[in-house]
Amino acid sequence: YGIKKLKYMPYNHQHQYFFLIGPPLLIPVYFHIQIMHTMFSRKDWVDLAWSMTYYLRYFLCYVPFYGFFGSVALISFVRFLES
Repeated sequence: YGIKKLKYMPYNHQHQYFFLIGPPLLIPVYFHIQIMHTMFSRKDWVDLAWSMTYYLRYFLCYVPFYGFFGSVALISFVRFLES
């Protein structure tokens, strides 16, 4: 779109809508990665086991109903609402 100069993508307004879309979608993912990294670096195996069993139980319960991507979207939406 950018090379051909098609006017379908509003590139000139990108700086205005980034803060509405970017942080709500990226911050929960970053926090999950940071928490897992902290548990690995501190070698806190009990907390890591509890969090892994939570995600295992969550996916075992919701994947049959919503599919994998639907259950990931659901947990991301719930975490977004919590934050």
